[in-house]
Formats: sequence, C-alpha cells, structure tokens
Amino acid sequence: MVVDGVKGFLKVKYQEKMSMESLLNVMVFYGKIMYLTDALLHEKSDAIKMNYTAEELKWCIDNETAIWIFLAENNMLFDPSMREITKWVNDGPFTGGFTQESPSRIGIWVGWQMVKQYMSNNPQTRIQELMEIEDAGVFLNGYKPE
Repeated sequence: MVVDGVKGFLKVKYQEKMSMESLLNVMVFYGKIMYLTDALLHEKSDAIKMNYTAEELKWCIDNETAIWIFLAENNMLFDPSMREITKWVNDGPFTGGFTQESPSRIGIWVGWQMVKQYMSNNPQTRIQELMEIEDAGVFLNGYKPE
C-alpha cells in the first residue's frame, strides 16, 4: 500500500510532465516515476514496486531483450495510439503480443530500465534534472537491454 501511495503522489506531482505523444514518452514518464519510487523505497523489492509477483519480475528480466526487439521491429515506440499505449502500461492479465505468462504493464518496467541505465551512465544528473528532461529520445540512446 505504501508503494502505491508513493507512486500515486509522484504521478500527481509530475503529471504536467507526461506527454501522450507516443508509447516511448509514456514509458519514459512511468520509468521516471518508478526511478523516484525506487529512490524513496529502496528497501522494497523491485517486484513489490512494480506490483508484480517474483515470477512476473523474473519473466521481464529473462525476456528484456525479446521485449525490446518486439517494440523496435514493430515500430511501436513512436506509436501515438491510445490503444497501443494502454496495452503496454495498463493493468491486465498479461501484455498483448506476449504469452499469457507475461505480466501486464511491461511498458512501465521497460521505461524504468531505460531510466535506470540513463542515470547509471549519467551519474551527475540529479533527480530534479531527470524530471525536467522532455525529450524521451535521450533515454533511447543509452538503452541496451541486458
């Protein structure tokens, strides 16, 4: 419940920073929210922060490269359609395009990984500066799924 409260507060606090122009923009926005949540609640597991089971988190980790290839090969990152955006960031039994073993909200998880890699590659960046970055493409440049 604490994790949901923190994420809800951060979404409201930074809602003016959210751009619905593309799936990438939405993924990066939620990735930033998850990065801040992680900074505030670092003692909580990543599964709890994502509201995933341990198995769902493991599925994402094990399939990170396949997820990224799917997004890139299907030109989904710059898709502005609400149908595609909601498929990747909303709750559901699984994420469309993947097996039923996949968790929902994979787009949020990938966005978080993108932001984590960006911050790892740019350690001088303060959190407030992170939240001011408007160009979601910045996070594409350094993202390499493991």
